[in-house]
Amino acid sequence: MDDGGLDSSSSDESTSSSEAPKTPSEWFEELCPYYMSYGMSYDEYWNGDNLLPRYYRKKHKIEIDRANRQAWLQGAYVYKAILANAPIFQVFAKDKTPAPYMDAPLPLTKEEVEAEEERKEKKKQGEMREAFSRMAMGINQQFKGKGESLDG
Repeated sequence: MDDGGLDSSSSDESTSSSEAPKTPSEWFEELCPYYMSYGMSYDEYWNGDNLLPRYYRKKHKIEIDRANRQAWLQGAYVYKAILANAPIFQVFAKDKTPAPYMDAPLPLTKEEVEAEEERKEKKKQGEMREAFSRMAMGINQQFKGKGESLDG
């Protein structure tokens, strides 16, 4: 994900250890095209409120997320359209069950990837908890027939 050009590795020029660090003026000049690509005008960048770049970065992230969700939704419609025509293609298919479509858009940022992994882990833990609960209930049912219980 683009961080607004704040990463030194995104510079066009390679920097070596013998070069002097960039001055604030050089940083501002280098970042101006990034913010202009986000929709900020040249005048806003140089003469506007110093909080505007932050808002334009947030706006850009929202636009990227919206485009990703729109692409996901469009893919869902295409998937459903192909699935509706699947009987035509099933003549050649060995496995007659279609693969399910993604349940959410692809994560694009590191934060979204981490949140997705956390969500999957919680879902997995919940499924395991439910399986253990069912197993304990089955064991309790066996002991109830004998007049005992694991609950005490």
